[in-house]
Amino acid sequence: MRACEKEGSSPRRRVFREIVMKNSERDQSCRGRVEQFPLNYSSDDRGVLLPFDFHELPFAVQRTFLIDRVPRGVERGGHAHVNGAQYLVCLRGSVEVSCVDGKSVRVFQLQPLKSGLLIGAGIVSSQRFLGEDSLLLVFASTAFDQVEYFFPESPLGS
Repeated sequence: MRACEKEGSSPRRRVFREIVMKNSERDQSCRGRVEQFPLNYSSDDRGVLLPFDFHELPFAVQRTFLIDRVPRGVERGGHAHVNGAQYLVCLRGSVEVSCVDGKSVRVFQLQPLKSGLLIGAGIVSSQRFLGEDSLLLVFASTAFDQVEYFFPESPLGS
């Protein structure tokens, strides 16, 4: 049994596994996939607790980074990862994520405490920050390596 298939899996974890766990290598099983998943959080008069259990992600996290202080309307990204997947979570503000698989474009709106977005290898993604205060948290399955980035001339090949 692989580490990601422990007995007593949570329903959310089973959904992740059913959607993205097709191959033996966890990060490669996400190749070409884009899926949005609801975030589970707790809230009371003391504030909000938003846990990130790495064992529930469909890949082993190798790197985490924040994107902050991006001027309103500015777009970042515009590339695909040859290998590796990412899981994006908006912690503050609002971020619009466009994902292109070479045939079609899908657009997702990320807002705090709503959902996270899994982006597999081979998907060109761009993030447009809709507010000055937007903060994006990214979990990546691979360490940074510029050679692994693919910048298409035209995301749809036109």
